[in-house]
Amino acid sequence: MSMSSPDVKQEPPATAASESWSLLRWLVLAGLLVAAGGLVTAAVKLMPTEGLPGEEAKKFLVNKKPDGPPGKAVLVEDTTYDFGSMAQKQEGRHTWIFKNEGSGDLLLSMGDADCSCTVANFTKDEPTYTLKAGDQTEITLTWKTKTVDGPFKRHAEILILNDPDRSVVRFVIKGTVRPAVAINPPDGVWSVAVIPNDQTLSTKFAIASADKPDLKIVKMTSSSPEEVVPSAISLPDADKKGMQWEAMKGGYLISVELKPSKNLGAFQEEILVTTDHPLVPDVTLTVHGKRTGPIALTPDSVRMHQVKSEEGAETVIVIVVRNAPDTRFEVAEKPDNLKVEIIPADVKTGTEATIRRYKMVVTVPPGTPPGQIEGTITLKSDHPEGRQVKVPVDVIVLGGE
Repeated sequence: MSMSSPDVKQEPPATAASESWSLLRWLVLAGLLVAAGGLVTAAVKLMPTEGLPGEEAKKFLVNKKPDGPPGKAVLVEDTTYDFGSMAQKQEGRHTWIFKNEGSGDLLLSMGDADCSCTVANFTKDEPTYTLKAGDQTEITLTWKTKTVDGPFKRHAEILILNDPDRSVVRFVIKGTVRPAVAINPPDGVWSVAVIPNDQTLSTKFAIASADKPDLKIVKMTSSSPEEVVPSAISLPDADKKGMQWEAMKGGYLISVELKPSKNLGAFQEEILVTTDHPLVPDVTLTVHGKRTGPIALTPDSVRMHQVKSEEGAETVIVIVVRNAPDTRFEVAEKPDNLKVEIIPADVKTGTEATIRRYKMVVTVPPGTPPGQIEGTITLKSDHPEGRQVKVPVDVIVLGGE
């Protein structure tokens, strides 16, 4: 028994007309793509370079390459400018001459920059500039030192088209930035800590100017001329090297001598250095610490925190006096809202000197307004070796709920 195969429908062969129509469709599509590509190219050529990163600006410039012979970019001086030393919060400026010594035009545009860079003939609306053959233009970099303290370096790039030897010029400014009047140590503070009142100590400060090498000290004024005595000499080169101030010109080395004193307790004195610098006419140096002597306090300051206003508070400081059994005290100064009273405590005889103890009672009266009470209690005495004692005060009074 035989089986017959099913009939299969055959497609007719493609005709010449259908092949022509298919080819036509592909030609039309290709034409549209070419036209679209031309529109994209035209759009790129019309795009401004302002605000573009350096690499993108370079790509843009390629589409504006001038026709004709090439130009030749020539700089009159080195593209790196070292300004030496400058003061903080100042503005610097340097200008280069940029020449085109080629036979064709040069197209210039701004590239990467980390400082303010202005180029002659550039405008906000036209960020490119054509430098004709044989012409020159100025390229000026401006920069602000702000509060930099130490090495300073900034740059700006100019992109060049149609110079086969150079596509970019990188201008660099560098130097060292210091305060208009620099001090060493930088905070201008000498912390003595604790010193016996019959001893002498000394220290040194350095002062110089970054932008005024001929800085002059007009005068120096001490808040306590008999106890804190300053003097100045020209700043030696060895000291400059030790402080890494080699870039500084001129300057002074200021010696400060702390003399013996009959003023005991905490102290803070200032030396006002008057200079001829127009930006910094005055520099303040500070000396602080504590002098010990025949009058000692335990504790050596008044500290009362968490004092309730409605209740008030009281603290006692013990005063120990040596070498003068009948010392008299007077409260010469105290913060407002505090009551201070001196009470004799006892008399004891030591192996070498009579020692007398007193109590200084410090009271915050009930009803004292909330807030912080700061200042100094100054005691004057008739002791021959300790005429005055200063006691720091730090009191915090809390209000009611």
